[in-house]
Amino acid sequence: MILLDFNDEVSRQIVAITTIGITDQFPQTVIRGIPFIATFFLLLFLFLFFISERVRASSVI
Repeated sequence: MILLDFNDEVSRQIVAITTIGITDQFPQTVIRGIPFIATFFLLLFLFLFFISERVRASSVI
């Protein structure tokens, strides 16, 4: 009975630790990913802008 109680307490602590670990890890990965996402969208925007400028310049000539 004491052993069962101990295991129950340990399992509760393990669950608490894993849920805290998941919730701690998730925002960090998102925050770390923001600069890469922003850089990707910036490069994509510049790429599309240059293509549209190139097309407009070629159509004027």
